[in-house]
Order: sequence, then structure tokens, then C-alpha cells
Amino acid sequence: MLNYLLTLAVGVAIGTLASVVGVGGGFLAVPYLMLVASLPPMEAVGTSLVMVTGTGYSSTLGYLKRERPHIPLGLTLGLMAVPGVYLGYHLLSQVSEETFKAAFGVTLIVIAIYLGTGTKERLSKGEWGGQERGKWYYYSPMGVLGGLISAFFGVGGGVIYTPYLIIAPRMRPKVAVGTSLLAIAVSGTFAIFIYGLTSHISASHAVFLLTGTVIGSQIGVRLSGRLKGKHIVLALSAIVLLTGIRMLLSVTA
Repeated sequence: MLNYLLTLAVGVAIGTLASVVGVGGGFLAVPYLMLVASLPPMEAVGTSLVMVTGTGYSSTLGYLKRERPHIPLGLTLGLMAVPGVYLGYHLLSQVSEETFKAAFGVTLIVIAIYLGTGTKERLSKGEWGGQERGKWYYYSPMGVLGGLISAFFGVGGGVIYTPYLIIAPRMRPKVAVGTSLLAIAVSGTFAIFIYGLTSHISASHAVFLLTGTVIGSQIGVRLSGRLKGKHIVLALSAIVLLTGIRMLLSVTA
């Protein structure tokens, strides 16, 4: 019982952080489920995706009342992620995980460095959060990439979606966060279906983790209203950097 209460508390913490910066929180949940709850990798990923999807839906509802997300783009990214989810699920058991982790880790570190340098200047000049660019970004392959990463690592894909939405279409950070969370919810629904069919979800851990993240996500949405755009970008940069480092370290472990 103590293990489940700890899972609930971890869920609250993850949900709070995830909803502030527009990620699913799986990069924290998967290590916890594997190292503390002792779940095997496939089951840890599947269980994490239940939490990630719940965070996406709960946080999106919260953002609808505040910083309205870009609903058409969020839905488009989420639907485009579906083939990526399918690919990611199969890659997890068929392709060298070390190679993919190394490449993904380096990519994340590069994104983090770009986001974390010159943040204030880019926001003030409108390079980020200025006039949105055309509609080409609706059809970006980032949706597929986010879905692949989501299913492969058990994360929501927000580490891809949120930076992309800030950099490419130049969305304001808070709008980008809400849009990213909507995409996570849509793609995560399909991911849960795949992992559930193959019995790679721990129902008991998923319930407690999801309950905690739903509570935490509402706390995070309220906190985000008190934060400035640059703070959200910097927090996102730090999380993306840590995720990248974690990926590289897991290769050498």
C-alpha cells in the first residue's frame, strides 16, 4: 500500500511540472516505474503512457479556461503522431535502443541549448511568440516524430512539440504549452490502445499515477498563469537538457 501512496505522490509532482511546461512527464515516470516499482521496460512505458495521456486531457481542459490552445494544430499534430506511435511500439523491441537513445539525446541537448540562449531577446523581438507564420507547419513531420518518441520512450512527445511550436510557428509559450498538451492527449489515446492490447500496462500503478497527475496538472495550470513566457521557456530548456543527458547516460550504463 505504501508503494501505491508513493506512486500517487509522484504522480502529483509529475503532473504539476508537466502541465507548466507542456510535456507529458513520462521522462520522469518511466525511471520511477522501472527503478522503484520494478516494472519491466515495456510495462513501464505502457503504464507511463496512461499517465501522460491523462495529464494531456486534464491540462488541456485547464488551459481552455485560460491561455486558449491552438485546437486545430493540436489535433493535427496528435493525429499525425498515430503512425509514429505504431512505429515506436515496434522499434522498442526490434531496433537497437542504445543507438536511438544516443541520437535522441544529442538532438534534445541541441534543442535545449538553442531554447536556453537568448530567450529574453527572442521573445521581445517577436522571434518567439510574435506573428504566427503561415499554415505550412500544420503538415510538419514533427507530429510523426513526436508519436514515435512517445511510444518508444513512454514520454508524451512534449519535448518535441512544445519547442517546435515556439520556434517554427512562433507561438506564445503559454499557447504552445496548451497546444502541445492537446496533441499529447490525442496521440496518447492511440498508444494506450496498442500497449493495452498486448497487456503491457500495470493497471494498479496506472490508476494511482494517473490520479496523482490529474491533481497535479490542475495545480500546474494555475501556477503557469503566474509565470512569464521566458520562465516557461527556460524551464522547458532545462527539462529538455536533463532528458537528453539522461538518454546519453542510459546508453553508457
